[in-house]
Amino acid sequence: MYGELVREMRQKAPPASKEPTAARRLLDPVMFVTWMFQVQEKLLELIQKELKDKLERVLICDRRSQAEASYKTFLEIFQLLNETIVVGRDIGPPISSRVRIMVVGTFLEFLNRYQEEGAPSFIQLHASAGTFPQLHVLENCCILRKTWEALVQEGPVQGIINSIEVWSQDDLLSRVRALFQSLLEHHFSTRNDDLVQALQSLQQALKGCSNMHSTPTYKVLVKSLYMVVLGEYVYALVTYLKTLEPGVWADHEGQVKKEVLELDTIFGEREDVGDRMPCWETIKDIFQLRQNRGRESLHEWLASFRDKFPGYVSFQGSLCLVACLLPQMEVELSPSQGCGGCVALTS
Repeated sequence: MYGELVREMRQKAPPASKEPTAARRLLDPVMFVTWMFQVQEKLLELIQKELKDKLERVLICDRRSQAEASYKTFLEIFQLLNETIVVGRDIGPPISSRVRIMVVGTFLEFLNRYQEEGAPSFIQLHASAGTFPQLHVLENCCILRKTWEALVQEGPVQGIINSIEVWSQDDLLSRVRALFQSLLEHHFSTRNDDLVQALQSLQQALKGCSNMHSTPTYKVLVKSLYMVVLGEYVYALVTYLKTLEPGVWADHEGQVKKEVLELDTIFGEREDVGDRMPCWETIKDIFQLRQNRGRESLHEWLASFRDKFPGYVSFQGSLCLVACLLPQMEVELSPSQGCGGCVALTS
């Protein structure tokens, strides 16, 4: 394809003068340089158009594919970019350096488009019940980062990829929090399997992100997910125990132990982060509380848990418990500070 363009441009080259004059000899080099510049521009335009078309097909395939497998299309990006650079190198200087600059610029355009359109549309399209499409976007980000590092190893791309990752992680954590808040609302009273099934779905989704497993992003993500799920679990547990007589709290110890240990198994890789983590040995203390103090001891236990493990139970949620469990304390909450748990706690 590129050879055909070169032959075409050569045919259009200005003919050599049969009777050269001094002025003609002076003009010929200028005409030749102008013609060569036009050839390079056309060739560069053709190469860039083909690269953009291929990257567009990558986005289309990614958007239409299932979250479990579509990352494979992003693995092809480096090959596309590198093949284009090789084409320029084969043509020779000075076009080779211009092709490389064009490739980097086109990749930047692709990243900006993925940030603005590709990632949000994929999440929206695949956000059905029991799916976590944000993990797919995060895995794509890992592939894009490796592609860029193999390509040039410098430039503004890291900031763009980081922005996509932060947005996707926030969206994932928000979705997971809302999901488990809903599942835990009646979990301890009904003892159904919905919570276990949701945990298994999340576990399978994490296992499917093989391109992320060795990255710092994955370790931090697993820890954040564990904090969200366990924090909501602890808060829901305290909320439910409040509705029972202290003498029957121990009836739920077996169920809670089994589920907390299941969380440890699912989010086991969080331990690689190195921070102190709550475990069953910590949570089981709630069943050893002084039963004669009832609701007050629940509040004290939750406050202690929050102090030992910051970030698991929100301060806002703790305020709700203070207001509901210890009404004698002067704690004021505006309607916007309240939470769903307050309804159950005050009923």
